[in-house]
Amino acid sequence: MARLTKVVLLAATLMAATGVHAQIYGGAGVGLNSIKTTSTATGSAVASNTATVGAAGYIGYEFSENVAVEVEGRLTNLFAVTTPPTTELDPASNSTNDAVVLAAVVLTQPLSDQFSIFGRAGLTAGLKVTSGGEAVKSTFAFGVGGRYHLDDKTSIRVEYTRYSDSVGSFGVSMQKAF
Repeated sequence: MARLTKVVLLAATLMAATGVHAQIYGGAGVGLNSIKTTSTATGSAVASNTATVGAAGYIGYEFSENVAVEVEGRLTNLFAVTTPPTTELDPASNSTNDAVVLAAVVLTQPLSDQFSIFGRAGLTAGLKVTSGGEAVKSTFAFGVGGRYHLDDKTSIRVEYTRYSDSVGSFGVSMQKAF
């Protein structure tokens, strides 16, 4: 968590040094998450994949048309699309993250006036809530995506982000520049 705090503070410091193209943007959307779970409720470890629907919101700062930093908050487990074979997840297992905070650097390549692709990488802090309590885990995350620009300030964003070895998400969001 201390590492994530340092990344956010560094990003905020860099955001203060505005450039020619500098702008703030934000967005919100939904995602389909693939979550690997492990249960030992039956006495032996049973691994499975669970599909969940989640929601996300993010805010970022573009230094140029190619470089930005952003912070995202994602709820990964609003409701399950598929369920694991057992409903009682072991608190010591690597069950789902209920919330993820990501601080990332975003590199963008415009392909035309209306379409751009991007990659992002950063640090996450994932909150896992189980019957045994709460746990926070920090990991490295990376993702790729594309933006279709409806106008100068509004875009539709499609992306895939791998938040950890057990959580990945396909998301669609509406992005607005300010």
